[in-house]
Amino acid sequence: MVPKGNKGKGFIVSVFGLLLAVLGVIWIVVIFPSLDKMPGDYARTFHFVGEFSAMNQQTQQLDTFPVEQKLTQEAVETLNGAIRIHEVRTISHAQSGDVLPQYGDETIHTIDRRTLEYMANLDERGRTGNFGPVRPCTEDATFDLWNAGANEPLTASFSHAEEFRGLKVNVFEIEAAEIPRGKHPQTGADLFFAINLKLWIEPSTGAVVNQMSTSTTSMDMMENSVPVQISKIQYADTTVETMVDFAGTSRNQLMWFRDILPWVLIGVGGVLVLLDVLVIGRRKASA
Repeated sequence: MVPKGNKGKGFIVSVFGLLLAVLGVIWIVVIFPSLDKMPGDYARTFHFVGEFSAMNQQTQQLDTFPVEQKLTQEAVETLNGAIRIHEVRTISHAQSGDVLPQYGDETIHTIDRRTLEYMANLDERGRTGNFGPVRPCTEDATFDLWNAGANEPLTASFSHAEEFRGLKVNVFEIEAAEIPRGKHPQTGADLFFAINLKLWIEPSTGAVVNQMSTSTTSMDMMENSVPVQISKIQYADTTVETMVDFAGTSRNQLMWFRDILPWVLIGVGGVLVLLDVLVIGRRKASA
């Protein structure tokens, strides 16, 4: 006869093992996806440095000057899987410190909290495409990133992989030209927009740890393209450092909570069940 204590012990081990394995599966299918989204208290500030060139109406030449850009983003509301993000873009002359309001902007983005895709039916400007990179941002990924200068989403494609400040990153690039942008207010000539944008992206988190762009607005003058505004801008070093730290920390958290924890639960649960079957079961049989 098998002692009652051994029967109870085997039953408890099996049930506990099954519960752990089921919890691991539930974590993968339900719990983690419910956590893996933009937080409702999202708030971030980005700093950029670079230079602008703008057409001087008197000299008909481009005036070039250094600029600093501050981009603040803060979540203001969540609803039905969406999140609204208030964004203020402020551009200043880097030498004088004077704010250049003609280049600034203020808007509210409405995006899906998980996919970061714009919800055009709710967004105040009806934007489409993505607010940020997809996750995971692997070599075979492409995504359409909304660009304010083009006033439309532009496709980002994988360029190459590299190590950037201790992080393995994927570099994605947007290359677009001849995008119609209406008429010049003084001459009535057609305006066209072109951009080259490079994004250094930590693939697991989709965090952009560095970005660099050159954009040009040109005026069509009797089949000749005349630049009227050129922007060359990139992350300030302080923002690069902040985003590298953020990406490294977030990558480690993802590794533990997405990849390791659920499989540990499933593995330990499976071992306990096998322990009951192979060890405790044999003791029962021999008893």
